[in-house]
Amino acid sequence: MINATAASRSLERATEIRRAYAAGEGSFRALGQRFELSESMVSLIVSEKRCPLVPRPRRPTVVTDELRARRALGGRIGAARTRSLYSPQEQTAAARAAFRERFTPANASDLDPAEVEARIRAGIRAFMLRISLKSAQIRNAKRTARIAGNNGEKGQRNDGRH
Repeated sequence: MINATAASRSLERATEIRRAYAAGEGSFRALGQRFELSESMVSLIVSEKRCPLVPRPRRPTVVTDELRARRALGGRIGAARTRSLYSPQEQTAAARAAFRERFTPANASDLDPAEVEARIRAGIRAFMLRISLKSAQIRNAKRTARIAGNNGEKGQRNDGRH
C-alpha cells in the first residue's frame, strides 16, 4: 500500500521539478542530477502525463472463467504465431545444447568424439533414471499417506475413488 506521507512528499517533489523546469533552471539532465533522477524520469514528470514518483494503486484482478478463457486463447494464438515463424528445433536448440553440455565429460577434448557421445548418452540415461526413481518414491509416499489416512482399511482409497 502507498504511504500517504511518502506520496505527498513525492507529489511535492514532482511539483518542484516542474516549477524548476518551467523557470528554466536547467535541462532534463541537469534537473535529473539535481534531484537524483534519470533524464527520462524528469521528462515524464515534466510532461505531466503521470507522476512516476507516485505509484498507482493496483486494483485486484478478479479472475473469471471468461478471463481465463481469454488468456488461454491469447496464449494459444501466441504459440501458433511462434510456431508459424520458427521451427521447434530452432527454438529449443540452445536449451538442448546447454542440457547436453551438463553431461559432457571434463576431458572431452582428449577423447574420441564417438566416446564423448557415448558418455553423454550414458549421463543423460543416468539422469533420467534418477528422476524416474524420485518420481516413484514420491508416488509411493503419497500412496502410503493416503492408505494410512484410511486407518489401515484395505481396499479403501482416500481420494473419493473406489
